[in-house]
Amino acid sequence: MKIKSLVSCLLAVIMITAMFAVPSLAAVDERTLQTPYGPLKGLLFLHRTNFGLVQVSAEAELTNGFNANVIIATFEIVEYYTGSPCAQVAETYYNYNRVVANQNYNYANYPIIPSLVTVYGCAEVRHTNSYAVWPRLIGV
Repeated sequence: MKIKSLVSCLLAVIMITAMFAVPSLAAVDERTLQTPYGPLKGLLFLHRTNFGLVQVSAEAELTNGFNANVIIATFEIVEYYTGSPCAQVAETYYNYNRVVANQNYNYANYPIIPSLVTVYGCAEVRHTNSYAVWPRLIGV
């Protein structure tokens, strides 16, 4: 009889623990382009939790420390099946070597983010010439 109560108690602990285990999705894409100003790195990041939070971030960086006239990081979120735009964010810095564009979306406040999206990013540097890389996350 004690074994049955021990097993049922153990199963109850496992069930309670499983209720609090929240899986999440994180996706990253990084692209690098060699430019006369040094390597241009474009990084795109998406993190989605079951608590209803979606974090999206795009980063542009000249990894050798060169300060460009203009450096831009942008991303656009589109619905995966239809391609209809959901959100777009861009950040521009002048005379700098790194910029990050990020945004947090909560399902309660931003019901515009569907469950399956594609995120297009762009990291661009403008000095004497312009160079860009386009990381992307498809179907996340």
